[in-house]
Amino acid sequence: MRASNPLLLRTGALGSMAGGLLFAVWGYLHQDNGPLYFNTIVHILAGIVPVLFMVGLATLWIRSAGRATRLGHTGIIVAFIGSTLGVVRSLLDIAVPSFYPHNALSGRVLIMLDVWTLTLFVGLLFVGVALVGTRTLRVLGSLLLAMGSFGLAYHFTDSGAIFEARLVHVGLGALFSLGWVAVGLALWKKDRSQPQDHASEAKVTRPPTSR
Repeated sequence: MRASNPLLLRTGALGSMAGGLLFAVWGYLHQDNGPLYFNTIVHILAGIVPVLFMVGLATLWIRSAGRATRLGHTGIIVAFIGSTLGVVRSLLDIAVPSFYPHNALSGRVLIMLDVWTLTLFVGLLFVGVALVGTRTLRVLGSLLLAMGSFGLAYHFTDSGAIFEARLVHVGLGALFSLGWVAVGLALWKKDRSQPQDHASEAKVTRPPTSR
């Protein structure tokens, strides 16, 4: 199998790390009584963060090609759909700021778009379960499994959620953010180790020469 393009891996690694860090910044700035410019930055990050997640997920798809099971590929697709819904949600907020659940149609649309984080978390959980059993992607699988678990707990401890707990919610959000950074570092490290890995494989498989 041909090695993954180093540029794609590095782009995905940087996208994952940036998405994780900006997710944390987004959560910090998302305050009810914050300054007006906080709200402007929050609207911008609401679109940038899911796009960066999409970059990381696309790279993960390339990285796991030929190794992940159908469950893993399904998980990446589900997570990608969730991130896409997040982008649509942010664009809707910017383009139609008056679009709020004043009627049944807009209410249904907002409910569908607001599940983007939950869809993302479930997708990551599926990918983690699929990859944790592999030999070459076990570390990535463990990270994604933890991220999906942290994300789901983050969702259900939010304000107004079933298990509302503000401090726990913040802590879980921080862990989810660090998870993306760790995934980016893992992709970057794997990219740098590929030439050495291929050289080692060639050395092992090279037939002995006669003297």
